[in-house]
Amino acid sequence: MGYQVTVRDYLDGSAEGKRLHLLELPTTRKGEPVYWEQGGGRGLTGEAHLVAGPKGESLLPICNAAKRFPNGRHIPFIARPGQHIIIAQHHLEVFSIWVYRMLDVAQHDGRWHALLECPYIFRNGEWTEVPPAGVLYAVEQAKRKALCQNCRHPHYCACG
Repeated sequence: MGYQVTVRDYLDGSAEGKRLHLLELPTTRKGEPVYWEQGGGRGLTGEAHLVAGPKGESLLPICNAAKRFPNGRHIPFIARPGQHIIIAQHHLEVFSIWVYRMLDVAQHDGRWHALLECPYIFRNGEWTEVPPAGVLYAVEQAKRKALCQNCRHPHYCACG
């Protein structure tokens, strides 16, 4: 990452030309920004969203969700800069994977946003750039979750 861009830079338009994404984040009752591990398999397809640390390590969630619905939100994590969001989708076990890195997490107009870059993409059987080993392990967990039919549980957290 050769540059540091903030949510404010993105909203002001000074981050033009960079492949960045702005994501609005839900909050806890205390007002902290969160991202949820969610998803699972359904029939011949599936999609999973996982959160991993800066080196791909599993993170400690903030709570254990009381009700878990099939392929729904399963466990929340406080969103912090440097974390990775991994999205794995498949159809007939042919995967497309996006690994996003959170560059900044900030509040703007009363809402929390994460500024994301996507340095690693897996499509058609190959990576645009191969992620580090720790992140690759988290990617494998995302693939497992995307294949887990009617998933109701977390797959990648430091829950003990």
